[in-house]
Amino acid sequence: MKKLRFRTPVPVCKKNNMRSGFGRPRKSEKVRHSEQDIQAAAIEARGRMGKPLIVDHDVSMLIEHDVATDEVDITISDVGPAQCVPGTSKTGRKRDIQNLVDVICDALEGIGYTNDNQIAEILIKRKV
Repeated sequence: MKKLRFRTPVPVCKKNNMRSGFGRPRKSEKVRHSEQDIQAAAIEARGRMGKPLIVDHDVSMLIEHDVATDEVDITISDVGPAQCVPGTSKTGRKRDIQNLVDVICDALEGIGYTNDNQIAEILIKRKV
């Protein structure tokens, strides 16, 4: 099973660091630098092979925030070929499941918890 593990500084929050101008919102300089730091750490861990470590298979991603060092440990694992809904070719990949998290967490603020910064763990899965 292929795995990629690396550690990087905690990224800045994209949601709070977008710039709007003419047209659609764009990433701030802070967000771009944060993404570049993550990419550099991942490339160093993977090696410079030019293509993604895991191609065409579904992946599992574990992100753990180390509060003491304010860094994140990231593990990406191969979980095998995409599973299809029985009798169809639908894999559920059309929707990025990580995009569901912000909306759901914000919507439940004041109902399930006071502030979404209280959330210590989130588990999201694509169910086929």
